[in-house]
Amino acid sequence: MPPTQGREPGDMARGRFARIDVVAGLLLMAVAAAAWSQALRLDPGVMRNLGPGMVPRALAALLFACSAALFVAGLLQSGARAERLRLVLRGPLIVGLAIVTFAATLRGVELGALAIPQFGLAVAGPLTIVIAGHGGFEADRRELLTLGFGLTALCMLLFGDWLGMSLPTVPGLVEQALSRSLSPETTLRAVAALEAALAAAVWRFLPGVRPADGVERGDDV
Repeated sequence: MPPTQGREPGDMARGRFARIDVVAGLLLMAVAAAAWSQALRLDPGVMRNLGPGMVPRALAALLFACSAALFVAGLLQSGARAERLRLVLRGPLIVGLAIVTFAATLRGVELGALAIPQFGLAVAGPLTIVIAGHGGFEADRRELLTLGFGLTALCMLLFGDWLGMSLPTVPGLVEQALSRSLSPETTLRAVAALEAALAAAVWRFLPGVRPADGVERGDDV
């Protein structure tokens, strides 16, 4: 008997919305909509003189379009090819930890007796990416460090240099020492160049390490 025989249309519809591509598409569309609503507060500028709101709006629109395509593709997939959603705690917990880490270390924060100093984007960026990367089971230290340093350098140049957004670049003590001799723009560009060089060096010289083959990967990890 075919697997769909005897099933109610409502059951089949609920089964489609339990597919991982469908759920991921819906969640990403919600993230894109939230990002767009926040970007509306920023001035987009014009094409000859981009404002701080132009790139966030463009990225939100691109994310929404890609998410919608993923959602539709998930609905149209045949039942044999569709991958159903499996709830795994490891990923959400570690990614959530990475987000909290970035928020706490970028500018520093005081929580009662606990005081976390400013790490700046130079440290908070790679640290966040490395932590988030361990949400999966295929974490590779060379890939994570390369992505962390490289993406941080790109964000510094894009948001700090090109769009002129005020971002703490280096740890607070280093910032105070450098402010006497270097301008914030020079510091940002120098640190971005250093991060890019670190990304290239890690990719060139650090061997990758992946989990051993055959390791059990249970859903409760």
